[in-house]
Amino acid sequence: MISQSELDGYRRAEELVLAAHHATHGFPREADPQLVERLRRIPCAATDSLLDGCASATAARRQRLWRQGLTLLEQAGEAIDQAADAGWLPVATTLTLLEIQSAAVLQLLALLEDCDTSRKCADPAQRAA
Repeated sequence: MISQSELDGYRRAEELVLAAHHATHGFPREADPQLVERLRRIPCAATDSLLDGCASATAARRQRLWRQGLTLLEQAGEAIDQAADAGWLPVATTLTLLEIQSAAVLQLLALLEDCDTSRKCADPAQRAA
């Protein structure tokens, strides 16, 4: 069973996926297609890592996948900055994307901290309780 904090983490990451797709929809044709693809794919991959971690049977695998999600969210922030520096994202959109990305990072960090300090993370039977 997925915990409320895991669900909140998923919601934050999914919010970034949707916001990134919406933001890149209006990019000009001269925009770097590789950067556009990174802005769209990296948040999706981070969300996948978060979900895979939630479904993992072991704490070690869960933590590894969540750390992978953090790395991907960091890369998403870098891609957002690159798009903003290129002038393809308005300031308000950039700030919104970075705010959502930061919220997702904080949620994943909280999950990792809970996993480090809680026995519930280690035992799937206890997680359902």
